[in-house]
Amino acid sequence: MPSAGSGPAFFVSPSGNDSNPGSQIAPWRTIAKAALTPPWSRVYVRSGSYNESVTINNPGVALEGWPGDTLKPLIWAQNQEEKPSWVIRFGINADDCLLRNLEIQGGSYYCIKTESNWNWGGGMLPEQRHGSSRLTVESCKIHGSGRDCFKFTPGSRDCVVRNCEIFDSGLRDPSNAEGIDAVNCDRLWVVGNHIHDIATNGVYVKGGSIGSVIENNVIERCKN
Repeated sequence: MPSAGSGPAFFVSPSGNDSNPGSQIAPWRTIAKAALTPPWSRVYVRSGSYNESVTINNPGVALEGWPGDTLKPLIWAQNQEEKPSWVIRFGINADDCLLRNLEIQGGSYYCIKTESNWNWGGGMLPEQRHGSSRLTVESCKIHGSGRDCFKFTPGSRDCVVRNCEIFDSGLRDPSNAEGIDAVNCDRLWVVGNHIHDIATNGVYVKGGSIGSVIENNVIERCKN
């Protein structure tokens, strides 16, 4: 199986235009345009501000800040109204994706959410149930969510959250607002993060999850 971002490279910049080809010298303007890239694409995001709510549906897409920029690119959405519900969402077929070196802020419910067909019904067999899986989020700053900063929905397996700063959850509704909320998500690995100033639990792995590892994190100033 290919690794995330092993295909063609594309570029996004505040100075770009979505009618451009997405090359380094003629980048796109929006993350939404970049989210439509083919499976296994790598998208480099230049430093700047992107007010968007985005769903990635293709597998293997790597979305990362340009390594040469001093500041992480900020992808954000408001967090006080019901919509948009998230900043970045992975659709049920968006397995093997990567977020790296980004700042992700807001969303009325979640900064980052995985999607699942778990509750779609229709006589679905257990082996047909699936959530976006094998995702890696690393070296990102994730904060300012309306509720949870991360929401991993049932069936999102083998995901990694590594070397991130996660803080300020629950700015719209602090009654149920985790740093990381994982429901029936097997083998989640949460490692090397700084998780702080969370309205409820720093990390909450529940609902039948098995095989998860939470290690070498600094977790402080969480209400539960």
